[in-house]
Amino acid sequence: AETHGALLEDAQLARRLLDAQITGALASYLPPTAPKSYASLAIRLLSAMALHGPLTEALVRSSCVAPLLGRLSISIDGSVGVQCATLLHNLADSPATRMRLLHAGALEVIIRVIVEPAASDGLKEHLLTALHSLAGVTEEGLAVPDLIGRFIAAKLPGTQRSGLSSLQILREK
Repeated sequence: AETHGALLEDAQLARRLLDAQITGALASYLPPTAPKSYASLAIRLLSAMALHGPLTEALVRSSCVAPLLGRLSISIDGSVGVQCATLLHNLADSPATRMRLLHAGALEVIIRVIVEPAASDGLKEHLLTALHSLAGVTEEGLAVPDLIGRFIAAKLPGTQRSGLSSLQILREK
């Protein structure tokens, strides 16, 4: 009962922070030009908020997604990149949030980092998990080409376009 009460309080606090539009302030610490330590703290706070399912859609609708993807695209060392990948995994918890993330360019960013030779192996593993979440197949252990095939075979043209763009990234590497 104590744990449930603490989670409820955390969810209420997260909702209040979201209502106070904290995501805009946190987004200013996420761009690639922001210091790594600030980005790490901002991502940790966003991740804590994303653990509360009803808030993920509001987080994805906020101004933090574009800078988050920008930070992920340069974070190949593993530390902040892993935090970004974990946050993307947590945000991709419903068809609506997955669609918004896809249209924001998450698939292409994930694929670019995965094919980057200098990216850490740990980061690539976390990105593969995020990619499964983005595809909505968290229980299946699919390889990257299979996942991209799922996006290409989707019914929505925007999702197909993201899949084809990702395939082009793979082809170029």
